[in-house]
Amino acid sequence: MPWSRETTPSCSQPPAGQGRAVQFAVNARIWLQSVFGHAREMDDLFWRSIVWAARKPLAAHMVPPFVCLSIDDCNGRSDFQYAEIAHRHRYVSLPTMNIDVVPQRLYPQIRRLVESGAALFNTHALDYYELLCYNFGCGECTTGELDERFAVHDAFWKKLGVRHSQTFRGHWGEYGVRALPYLKQRGMPFLNPVLLPGLLKIDQGNDLCRPRRDLSLPQKQVRQPHIPSGSKGRLAPRAIDGKDVDAATTIGIP
Repeated sequence: MPWSRETTPSCSQPPAGQGRAVQFAVNARIWLQSVFGHAREMDDLFWRSIVWAARKPLAAHMVPPFVCLSIDDCNGRSDFQYAEIAHRHRYVSLPTMNIDVVPQRLYPQIRRLVESGAALFNTHALDYYELLCYNFGCGECTTGELDERFAVHDAFWKKLGVRHSQTFRGHWGEYGVRALPYLKQRGMPFLNPVLLPGLLKIDQGNDLCRPRRDLSLPQKQVRQPHIPSGSKGRLAPRAIDGKDVDAATTIGIP
């Protein structure tokens, strides 16, 4: 597509002497869900353009095709038998857990799966409405909130007696910039959310932006999840926003 006042091409071929060049003119926002999501196959255009412009023969260190299995919103349904089934089919799965609602009777099972190398585990959130790294649908946590939430994370894994995985996959894909040092300090350099740090999940409105808990309250009261107005008590796992928790998705993870 030629340049004009009315049209702007996604990429163009500027003069490059005797060589080849490709100039990409798209904004990084093209990756946002409100625009093209995962670029809607435009990544293929980028890849083919690079191959076309590169000097031949083209030397590349390619990532071989692979499939990984990550399961989010885990609270222990089926006693994590799905992780064992996945391992029998040569998948080392990554269940990420809402750690406040995982029954203690399953701790030995989690420990056995981790120690045997059959599965990886990590913290997904504290519970469905209280994220580890972000205020659900609202924005960045304060330093005090992060200190408290990561203390819960640390205590859980210390009690469990095994090491969490190096890949963090946060609930709703939300995680804050302030939380990045906390993740790094705990050996979680690989991030698998679907959003950029500090970015709200796109389909959540500001009506959810209210204090989730009062830090001055006793610990027993602090741990209660936020329930949206109009709800009658704590929602059942399979009835939250129509989302089936412990639902398996195929996600590429390091």
